[in-house]
Amino acid sequence: MVNPNPRDKYGDAPIFEFMDLYTSLETLNDDQVLDWSIEDTVKTGYNRLLKLLLSRSDVIVDFRDHHGQTPLLYAAEECGYDVVRLMIESGKVDFAELYAQSLPGQIGPQLMES
Repeated sequence: MVNPNPRDKYGDAPIFEFMDLYTSLETLNDDQVLDWSIEDTVKTGYNRLLKLLLSRSDVIVDFRDHHGQTPLLYAAEECGYDVVRLMIESGKVDFAELYAQSLPGQIGPQLMES
């Protein structure tokens, strides 16, 4: 059986590589794209790939990378509304856990202390 949640030497899972690739595609301009239809297909395909990943029961999305960031936080900062919406609608994001373990300086711990 294949492990759907392997980690690299930094402890990051494949979903972070996916998010990096997704954001790098967003920064391309027309001169950098050899075939516009391929770019459009790739952009559309990544949302389908994310849906497929999120549909699996064995994919974990509530973990932090070596920078302390979750896939949802990364998506909110770098990928835009559609990716965030897909992740939230999957039902796999534990908002209570995300709130409780927010990074220092973020709103979660500040509100919990007051």
